[in-house]
Amino acid sequence: MPHYYGQALRWWDGDTWAPTIPAVGDVDLRKVSATSVATATTLTVTPTIVNAGSPVTLTATVTGASAGSVQFYAGTTLISTDTASPWTATHAPTATTSYTAKYVANGVYLGSTSAGKSVTVKQKSTKTYVQASRSGYQWRQSSAPTKIESTFVVGTGGLIPYSSFVITGIKLQAARYHAGSGSSVITAHVASSNGTILSSKASVTLGAASGSDTPMSALIDLPDITVATGTYRIGFTRGTTVGTQWDEYSSKGTLYYDGSSQGAGSLLYEITGYIWA
Repeated sequence: MPHYYGQALRWWDGDTWAPTIPAVGDVDLRKVSATSVATATTLTVTPTIVNAGSPVTLTATVTGASAGSVQFYAGTTLISTDTASPWTATHAPTATTSYTAKYVANGVYLGSTSAGKSVTVKQKSTKTYVQASRSGYQWRQSSAPTKIESTFVVGTGGLIPYSSFVITGIKLQAARYHAGSGSSVITAHVASSNGTILSSKASVTLGAASGSDTPMSALIDLPDITVATGTYRIGFTRGTTVGTQWDEYSSKGTLYYDGSSQGAGSLLYEITGYIWA
C-alpha cells in the first residue's frame, strides 16, 4: 500500500478538490493529489556596490515552483511583490542595505526565504581644493573678453588625488578696485587640457565700485562635470567693459591693470565638488 510522508492529501470529489479526505477504505489513489511541495528561494542582486540613489536589480529563483508570488525586502521593509516568474524588482538604496526574497506559501507550495544579499552604498563626500596660478594676468579695460586660467591635475599626486571627481563649482577670490562706469559678466569654466570647454556658467557681474574694494568671492555653481585622471584647465572669462580704472585682484595676489603692477602674487582658485566614498 502506498505511503505519503510529510505531505497533506486532497480528495477529488468529481468537481473540486475537497479539503477533507474520506475514510481509508473509500480512497481511490487515482483521485489523491499531494500538496505543500517544498521550495527553495535564492536571490541575486546587481550591482553590489552603488552610489546613493542609484538602482539595483533583484532577481529571485524558486526551486520547486514555477508560479506564485515573491516578496522582496530591504531589511524588514517590503519594497516590491512580483506575481509571475521571472520574479524581479528594482530598488534605489540610500544606505548600505541587506535584501531578501520570500516565496509566499499557497495551496500547492510551501513558502521559503532566501539568504540575505548585501549592497554597499557609497555616499557623497564634499571636498574643496585650492589652486594657485602664476601672477601677471591682466583684466584690462578692453572691448574684447579677457580669459584667465590655471591648470590642475586629477589623479595620484595631483591637486585632486582621485581617479574620478565631480566638480560642482569654482571660486576666484577677487575684488573691484577704483571707479568705473562699465560692467562685465564673469563666466567660470572647466576645460580639457586642449581648451575644450567641459562645463561653464555665466554668473557674477562686476560693476562700478566707486573707489572701494568690493569682494568678488561668490562660488559660481557649474553644471556637474566628472573629471577622470588627467590635466584640466579652470578659469574665468571677463566680458567686454567700457569703464575706466579697472583693477580686479585677489586677496592673496594681484591681477594687473593695463600692465601697471599693483602688487605681486598669485591668483587663488577654489574648486568645489565631491567623490563617492
